[in-house]
Amino acid sequence: MTTPAVPRPKAERLFWVKYNPTEWQGMYSELSDEEYGLFHRVIAKLWATPGNRLNLAALLADLRVKPDSERARVVQGLVGYVLKEAEDGLLYVQAIDDAFADAVKRGSAGTAGAAARWNKPKPAPATALSNANPHDF
Repeated sequence: MTTPAVPRPKAERLFWVKYNPTEWQGMYSELSDEEYGLFHRVIAKLWATPGNRLNLAALLADLRVKPDSERARVVQGLVGYVLKEAEDGLLYVQAIDDAFADAVKRGSAGTAGAAARWNKPKPAPATALSNANPHDF
């Protein structure tokens, strides 16, 4: 089962990803230290890529990993475990898709809240009579 690509608005860039180290270490506890380190580089690269998807060759090139190196074999070993492969052959990380969807949801909620505050009807200006102290008459 593959997950459809999460559309990313072209005009908007997200500079952070929700990251709970304890949670992520638990999700990926079976990785060696080398795999975990390369996996975090993969996450950073996918996060910065529109659609959060890359093919293996582009991913290796973007990570500046030679295709026939030991590091490339480590990245290739992540495919099928932490790197999922979509039907179109592009690689993705489900946690990145989930974090991106959460960030978009929070951003949309913030935008809607700001719009509601700015579009709230303004009260009618107070008149001198409505501000007068009733004891003054």
